[in-house]
Amino acid sequence: ETCARTFASVLLAISAVPAVQAQSTEGDPGLEEVVVTARLRSETVQDAPISVNVATDDALERVAATSLLDLPRAVPGLILQKAPNSSQTGVTLRGLGSSPGAASFESSVGLFVNGAYVPRTREFAASLFDIERVEVVRGTQSSLLGKNTSLGAVNVVTKTPGHELAFNASANYETELDSWTGSGGLTVPLGEQLAMRVAAQSESLGGWVKNAATGKESEEVERDSGRVTFAWEPSDSFDATVVYETQEYDGQGMPAELIRATPEAFGLSALAGFPGLETDFDRVSASSDSRAKDAFVEESSVDRASATAHWHIGDFIVTSQTAWSQSDSDASAGTDFLPGDYFLQVTNLDAKSLSQELRLTSPAQERFRYVAGAYYGTNDFEQDNTFLANYPGAPPLSGDTVTHFDQNTDSWSLFGQVDFDLTAKLTVSGGLRYTDEQKDVDLARTVLQPGVMSLFVFPPYAPFDMSRSESVTDGLVNMSYKPSDGLMFYASWAQGTKSGGFADAATLLDESEYDSEVAQTAELGVRYRTSDGQLTANATVYSTDVNDYQLVTFTGTQFVIDNTDLEAEGIESEILWRPRFAPGLDISWRNTYSNAKDANTGEKTPRAPRWSGGLVLAYERDLAYGWRLTLDGSVDYESSQTHQRDPDAVPKADSLTMYGGGIGVKSDKGLSIRVIGRNLTDENRYTFVFPTPFLPPGNANAQSERPRTVALQVSYEY
Repeated sequence: ETCARTFASVLLAISAVPAVQAQSTEGDPGLEEVVVTARLRSETVQDAPISVNVATDDALERVAATSLLDLPRAVPGLILQKAPNSSQTGVTLRGLGSSPGAASFESSVGLFVNGAYVPRTREFAASLFDIERVEVVRGTQSSLLGKNTSLGAVNVVTKTPGHELAFNASANYETELDSWTGSGGLTVPLGEQLAMRVAAQSESLGGWVKNAATGKESEEVERDSGRVTFAWEPSDSFDATVVYETQEYDGQGMPAELIRATPEAFGLSALAGFPGLETDFDRVSASSDSRAKDAFVEESSVDRASATAHWHIGDFIVTSQTAWSQSDSDASAGTDFLPGDYFLQVTNLDAKSLSQELRLTSPAQERFRYVAGAYYGTNDFEQDNTFLANYPGAPPLSGDTVTHFDQNTDSWSLFGQVDFDLTAKLTVSGGLRYTDEQKDVDLARTVLQPGVMSLFVFPPYAPFDMSRSESVTDGLVNMSYKPSDGLMFYASWAQGTKSGGFADAATLLDESEYDSEVAQTAELGVRYRTSDGQLTANATVYSTDVNDYQLVTFTGTQFVIDNTDLEAEGIESEILWRPRFAPGLDISWRNTYSNAKDANTGEKTPRAPRWSGGLVLAYERDLAYGWRLTLDGSVDYESSQTHQRDPDAVPKADSLTMYGGGIGVKSDKGLSIRVIGRNLTDENRYTFVFPTPFLPPGNANAQSERPRTVALQVSYEY
């Protein structure tokens, strides 16, 4: 009875993405027709015969999302996991995707910003601000979106300036971790044809893991971001948008804690002057290194620019998109994950990319429609990885090395998709994408100080080069049937390829190459919405087979990339409901069941929960004097999951249910005040588990969930 009362009270006070709200054309309240561009056309979510979820700007603000790592709060079933000693991030959908990987690794769930492909997985840890919407597309999407979207895609769409002066600002202060975030945007018309929008965000995020060896909190983050956007429309037949964005990141502190230990770990800790090492999973770590602040420090920056132009030739549209990005990072990490200066990793990397896409889109109202285009992309990735070891023993595990990795990737593609209405209700679609890609890499490893580690564990290599080329054809077949305006059934099959490449931290550099992975996904889906827009109910049954899946395993010192075969079957479902009998109430439920396993061993795929999803309640009610009360809440859940290819190598993560909550008021003058709570019952579990490096089996480290947080949010919009 007590649990039931607690559950009910939490539901009334918890916060997450609400069912999207708007007014229907008749003036009755209904669910908003959200427009997406995941298929390179503007269409509503309900008209797109694919599995896609959208997090709007209101939804992101409600859950106080300030980085892409916060996106799962608004999109249940999306899982993002960050490695403990870098910004490398893994992303999965339906239990499949890419684990946190080597810095040169590309994700099989591709990231796009305003439609431009972003090749590095570290960008999934970037700032999220001044956003129009985020589209999360599940399943294989390679024919239109690109080669590295074999298991899905995330498209971040930033706000563009309108033709009127507009201003918005938001400030959040979080009490538990002493964190704050400030953001804002300003739109300024520069005449009838040109407008500019300037937006920025600054964050100071406190750590949630107490470091007993240093007395500090981990991981603390300072992040500043800015963006300027110009929209130019000199005529009805031409428009162009230019975006420039910059981000600066400064993080310190190692959030991983020791959860299993043998006498060797306790001995090393005592030798370093810290005999109080413990293995309780209590958000307390004991990592230190005199050469790295609080055992880990990283400074990085990202600059990104894009130019998108549309020419309207009759009812046809020619689109050109040019995108450029540059990022660099300097990081030092005490990757022994213990007190003492036993193992230090210093990483310096620099990456650049440039892409150009041209496409032709036929009129949307025609019975026969198509999108056809060409893409060229090039990116350079250069990294120096220095290992410094000083473990006692007979003989001691010592020595210093630096590994140089310089990879260049050139790829070009021809792609197209056609849609043909066989009847007014039945549409068939087909798509193809041909991609030719060339990867060239220069590798070398130099001994800085001789020792067992630098001569035998990570042996030296004279400079040498390797290369690989791929030519692949991916595609899809899709059929959709609409017996009525609010009901659609669809069936699809698609194949997508994720590039092979070279591991940037392999033990044996001449064995660093790994193969490309090929995914094939079949789907059956139904999308339904009532005529009054009060109820939306969607479901998708899917099956995915992945040949040569690129499985990444973090050993504590490096990311090992192996190829294996995976298979997954499951069902996704969602309900968005605004009941007429309860004006002001929104109910949103999303759930994913995924049975993902290794096709060769039958073992469960790492970081693939069987069940994941969330339930949301959101309620609004008018108060006096132009004010409105808002109450909203969520229950988010994931079932248990493993973290290594060998499920017994490290402890598995237990299932988790988290509650969040918010209460606030907003005025018709644009002012809003809210209190937002996350993980209200302070649940904890392993979010990333790995063996402690260079120690015998029985030693393991893990990262934890963020603890309960309570934030005050004040925002204003003009």
